[in-house]
Amino acid sequence: MSVKPLDAQDAFARARFGVWPENADRDGVLGEVDKALDATIATWADVRTAYRSKLLDLTATPYGRVKAAATYMTPKVGAAFSRLDRVTASIKRELSALDAKHKPKLGGIAETMMETEVRSYLRRLPESSLMSKLMEAVAQGDTVTLRAALLAPPTLLTIPEGLRMVMEDGYARSVDPGGFAHRELLERAAALVQRSGTALIEETQKLLPGWIEQAQAHDQRAAGVAQRLVERETAMAVVESRLEPREEESLVLRPRTVPISLE
Repeated sequence: MSVKPLDAQDAFARARFGVWPENADRDGVLGEVDKALDATIATWADVRTAYRSKLLDLTATPYGRVKAAATYMTPKVGAAFSRLDRVTASIKRELSALDAKHKPKLGGIAETMMETEVRSYLRRLPESSLMSKLMEAVAQGDTVTLRAALLAPPTLLTIPEGLRMVMEDGYARSVDPGGFAHRELLERAAALVQRSGTALIEETQKLLPGWIEQAQAHDQRAAGVAQRLVERETAMAVVESRLEPREEESLVLRPRTVPISLE
């Protein structure tokens, strides 16, 4: 009978939880992201394998097996979430610092006078011409025009929110290309961290309903659910143990689809 589940294998975990690209920057917080994502994968492989081992333990009752699995899994999964939370906080701090750095600021007297003239010119343009002019400024990296428009009060120059976001990105890219590229990496990292945490929640909830760890031994509902969980895991282990290596490779990335009623 197979002890290590197919969905505890590295190929499944990397596809399900996500990893930081091998060729991507790993300096500073991005290195923390890389380690946190790898740690989540390692945590999943650990708790998933332990879950099977404990549910196949014939020396304990089904309820006792499920409780043992929950006791083992809870602190491990909690530690993984704490690490993801810490790295998320680090990403947000860096993004906040970059946003402040890239926000257009008032310049000196000469710059202010030039921007006032540009703003006056923009206000006289028809809406379609204004949109075209602002997009042209983004494409050309015209920071004078972009700053003049972005610093204009909405009552003087109305810019659609979507276009304003494009302009803000264009301005940031022009004044700080390296910082803008780093911001894009940080945003990508934030999405990966969120994906990893969401996947960990979903996968662990497939194994155990959240309430069962607090259930009492005499709880008939908990006992019934535990029995079905043990039967499901036993059946999966039997099926996986009969698979040929070639078949395992083809199935390794598929999520579990064996249904179970938790009522």
